[in-house]
Amino acid sequence: MLTRTWDMRQTQSEEKWENARPNLLESMLSAEWTLDQSCDHCHTKRAVIRCRDCLPKHLFCSDCDLSLHQNYVLHNRDSVVEGFYKALPPACCIVQDGSGAHEICEKACLLPIASPLNLCNCDTQDIAINAGRAIILVEINGRYDLSLPLVTCKSCLKTWTPGLKDLQSNGY
Repeated sequence: MLTRTWDMRQTQSEEKWENARPNLLESMLSAEWTLDQSCDHCHTKRAVIRCRDCLPKHLFCSDCDLSLHQNYVLHNRDSVVEGFYKALPPACCIVQDGSGAHEICEKACLLPIASPLNLCNCDTQDIAINAGRAIILVEINGRYDLSLPLVTCKSCLKTWTPGLKDLQSNGY
């Protein structure tokens, strides 16, 4: 008796899957369809990036993407440059060349981490933050090739870069 019930449930499950498969495939394909849309932020330029972490305003032109995602480097972004969505690593950005075409370029990408409040007693305008040592961050969303921030005072040349204690206190 149990075998017959199991066989019936398996048969019904397979039939339901066969009926649902075309609709599911169509939905997945239509979700990846790229349209020529304007940026959700400036509303003037063409959107060339989709960010799945910035919903509901997830479409960005290259300028708006650079300004926002400089601080949110671990967001899940896709480029729309070549007519289909392509995963965009944090160290990549989209720029517009002289002819108006968009291309993918690399940029320095810093690990998001709290910097010290006071590096030295000099003016805060003398502080520069640059890319330091290259690191690899592996988390649930994948691998990220980043750089540790290197904070430098231009006046007294004092520097700071995060150590193990700083990384642990920031949740890494």
